[in-house]
Amino acid sequence: PRNSEDEMERLFSRGWVFVGPDSEIPQSGDFIPRSIGTEPVIMARDQDGRITVLVNRCAHRGTMVCPAPRGHARVFACPYHGWVYNTEGKLLSMNAKTGFPADINADGALNLRRVPRLEHYRGFYFVNYDPNAISLSDYLAGAKSFLDVMCDQAEGEIMVVPGEHSYSINANYKFLCENSYDGYHLLPTHISYLEFLDEHVAFARQRADQCLA
Repeated sequence: PRNSEDEMERLFSRGWVFVGPDSEIPQSGDFIPRSIGTEPVIMARDQDGRITVLVNRCAHRGTMVCPAPRGHARVFACPYHGWVYNTEGKLLSMNAKTGFPADINADGALNLRRVPRLEHYRGFYFVNYDPNAISLSDYLAGAKSFLDVMCDQAEGEIMVVPGEHSYSINANYKFLCENSYDGYHLLPTHISYLEFLDEHVAFARQRADQCLA
């Protein structure tokens, strides 16, 4: 639909989009693929400990070089023709001893592409496909104070709790976002969960009363 195309162009191609916290990939070689709009990317920590975000498409034929949901690796290998890249996106091997000029990648054009802009605030990394976009700090504006409040509550760094909820819906993504803060549906849709919480709280209170007795 035209509206979806406009949204991809005006929002995801020009605005700052959250890709992940640095604590999600703590060690060199850690990586986690993400999608920014319609573009698959890899958020990775290279061997020098720096975080980079690479477009998850081989420079040869566009095949995804990293289909795994997350992990640890020294290199990314394209499953189609075997091109190999390091965690910085540099092309290491074309899986052929002949057929290519020795200096074919002298200008780095065959490396994995990096996103045009990558900036972070308090360990939260954002990407932007517009090289002329305003800075992340200006874009976040007053929202930075909310991130500060959340981060300042922690004694150390913010950590990502293991496990996740994954959804696949054939609908506009905003419906899923709306559902997450729609309290109106909570009672009729999630009554079993609320009853579980009620029983859990009652049990905890009973145990506490027994300990105090």
